[in-house]
Amino acid sequence: MIEYELTLPTSIQLQVSSNGTSPFTYLWTLPDGSTSNLASPLFNFTTAGTYNVSVVVTDSTGSTATETFSIIVIGNTSPPPPSSGLSLSLTITKTSNLMMMHFDALATGGISPYKYLLEFGDGNHTTGNVVNHVYASKGTYTAVASVTDTVGNTAHTTETVNV
Repeated sequence: MIEYELTLPTSIQLQVSSNGTSPFTYLWTLPDGSTSNLASPLFNFTTAGTYNVSVVVTDSTGSTATETFSIIVIGNTSPPPPSSGLSLSLTITKTSNLMMMHFDALATGGISPYKYLLEFGDGNHTTGNVVNHVYASKGTYTAVASVTDTVGNTAHTTETVNV
């Protein structure tokens, strides 16, 4: 009996070694009852359980050998990732310097600490979440704030900046 602990779904390449005179022919009875003539068939397991497998190997002289075994799959399917609840807000305010804007990004939910990225829409960016940025010229820009929590969940928000 062969026992595997797997994260499902997964595939296993089935193999046996053969003694005798080559070439060999194979007749596998796979866990789902189907058959295969491949020397090393691939089988996809989607649920835990005990699976029976057998193979009949015939060599060039007509001699046969039969091997039967069970595969116990004890793994479970990976659960979908939980909803992180991670969200992000971005507040942009003008400062006394007419070309400078104050950016304040705030993440909630998820798992802290957070990593922030602020893109100001003029080709510049920073990794802080509370910063002042001076624009080189007046205009309308699209600012993008992004946050990633400790386990890799992300959130993004976009705001228009009028300078």
